[in-house]
Amino acid sequence: LRFSIQTSRMRVVAILLALAVVAVPAHASQLLMAYYSGLGSDTVGTAGLNALALCFFSPTPLSTNTVCNFSDPTTPCVAPATGGGENNLAWIYTTIQGTQAALRPNTAPVPNQNPTYLISFGGANEGGQAWDTIFSSSDKASLLGKNMAAFLIALQAKYPTISFGIDLDIEQTTTTLPNFPVFIRSFRAAAPAEKFPLQICALSSFANASSPDHYKLNLLKSYGPAQGGLTHVNMMVDNVDASCTFMSSFWLAPALSFMPRGGLVFGVWGELFPSWILHNPGCDTLFPYISTNGVNIGIWEWWSGATDGVAAVIAAVRQK
Repeated sequence: LRFSIQTSRMRVVAILLALAVVAVPAHASQLLMAYYSGLGSDTVGTAGLNALALCFFSPTPLSTNTVCNFSDPTTPCVAPATGGGENNLAWIYTTIQGTQAALRPNTAPVPNQNPTYLISFGGANEGGQAWDTIFSSSDKASLLGKNMAAFLIALQAKYPTISFGIDLDIEQTTTTLPNFPVFIRSFRAAAPAEKFPLQICALSSFANASSPDHYKLNLLKSYGPAQGGLTHVNMMVDNVDASCTFMSSFWLAPALSFMPRGGLVFGVWGELFPSWILHNPGCDTLFPYISTNGVNIGIWEWWSGATDGVAAVIAAVRQK
């Protein structure tokens, strides 16, 4: 489903120069982030990460429960998505307590600041039906926004030296989320954009009109960083072995020029498929651009074992 364009080195350089003027980050910190489901906790710090997206949770309980007790580690409002194992609020607490000290020295561009945790809802296994149901109802969309905001506020109160946000991993929908504006208004009424990141995931090709995720481009234009709504878009990994040149044709599409560079998250493969970790040609140009402009990295997904390959990418793109 991802639109493929072969791009020459000169074309990549031209796009980089054209987009370099949009360099204001959506947030002060560059996210060097991995999707995390419980494996590899011992290497998150040594590999250079400063953020984790804790995955995956179901959005449905937060769109149906009018009363949620986010101080209860077993609250039914925080439930695993399909394929999410036994993830609950207690697991979130345990993960934070076991990883925050390792992430903190790696914050960028200034070390030893607040690490970031995004709570990731949805995912491919969850599919699109739940999202279609929620965003086809103004009441459900509003309640989802209210409860997600309350959830982040409760986490922030428990861990005041950590930054928290939401990741909307919305995939395989059949609608274009008609009540998304209702959700944004409800969420941002209590969770301001300058404090709580809100990320949406999209296919890497979503800027292209032929992409099934193209509607998310309009969501970002209407309810994105400029409007204090969504702060980040994670352009997910392509399901192929891809070079920097190849992926730049998606990540640096001219249609994305309205987005602050610090609001972009480039999805890259981790050690789950070592041979697919981002590589030349094109990295000698792309990596300095990422570092200079504070573009974020989203690794799919964190794994156990050696981290040499992905750690080298993180070191090369870190904002100084």
